[in-house]
Amino acid sequence: PSTRKVTVSSGGGSVSGGDKTDSENDDNEITTTLKPEVTTNSSGEAKVEIKSKDVVNALTQAEKDNADVLEIAPVVKGDANKVEVSLPAESLNKVKESGLGLNVNTPVADIKLPEKAVSELAAHNGNLNVTASSDKDGKISIDVSVGGKTAENVDGGLKVVLSDADNDKVMVIVNEDGSETIVTKHIAENGEHQAILPGSATIKMIDNHKEFTDTKGHWGEESINCVAGRELYQGVGDGRFDTEGTMTRAMLVTVLYRLEGESGTDYEHSFNDVADDQWYADSVAWANANNIVKGVSEDSFDPD
Repeated sequence: PSTRKVTVSSGGGSVSGGDKTDSENDDNEITTTLKPEVTTNSSGEAKVEIKSKDVVNALTQAEKDNADVLEIAPVVKGDANKVEVSLPAESLNKVKESGLGLNVNTPVADIKLPEKAVSELAAHNGNLNVTASSDKDGKISIDVSVGGKTAENVDGGLKVVLSDADNDKVMVIVNEDGSETIVTKHIAENGEHQAILPGSATIKMIDNHKEFTDTKGHWGEESINCVAGRELYQGVGDGRFDTEGTMTRAMLVTVLYRLEGESGTDYEHSFNDVADDQWYADSVAWANANNIVKGVSEDSFDPD
C-alpha cells in the first residue's frame, strides 16, 4: 500500500495536506512532516531549533490525518557534515501524548524513534537533541540526548537509515577503543542501508565480504554473501560454505545467537549431549533459557 504523507511548512505557518506515495518511507506509515529551513555555517554544521508552535500545528494536522509518525526533515542549504535538531521538552511530551513515533531526517542520516523510545525519552523531562555528523574517515555519529545526557540505550532501539550505493557493505558500530562490532540487524537495498541500533552510537560502513570456493554462481550466492558478511554464518572450513549441507539444530541456535548479538556464558548448560567446550554450547544454553529452541527431552538437545 502507498504511504500517506502530509507536509507542514514551518515558519510561514501554513499547513498543506494530501495523499501521495512516499518513496523514502517503506514502513507503510502515515507521516506528518515538518520542514524547517536552515543554512549551514562555514564549518558545514546546521542547527535547527524547532518551535513549540510549529509542533502544535504539526500534531493538529497529524490528528486530522490519523498519522503514525511526526517527521522532522530540515531543508538544509549548503553541504552539511553535521545536523542537530532540537525539540523543546514541552513539545517532546506532546509528541508522546499523541502516541506518535518521531523521525528526524537529515542529509547525513535518518534517525527513527519508535513510540516506545519517544515515551522513554520524554520521561526525562528535558529538551531532545538529535544529531547526525560525519567525518573524513567515513564514520557517522548518531547522538540522541535529553537534557544534555546522551541516551546510550533506548527502548525499542533507534532505526538508522544511510544512503550508500554499495549494497554489499556492512554496518559496524565503532566502539570507544576503536574496535568494531558488526550490526547484524542491517539490511541493504537500492542504495539504502537500514539498521537497528541500541542507542546513540558511532557507525561506519565497511567491506566485510567473505570468499567461499563453492558459492560462485550458486542461486543463493547473494543471500550467502549477506549473512556471511554479517558473520551470522562462517562456513564449514577449508574455504567452503557447504551450499548443499544440512543445517543442524546446533547451527540454527548459533545463527540466532549471533543475530541477537549475544555473548558470554550467563546461561545454564543443562543438556547431557552438549559439552561445555563445544563451539555451540553457549548458543544452546541461551536458546533454551529464552524458550527459543528447546531440547528434545529434559536432558537432551540433539545438536546434530
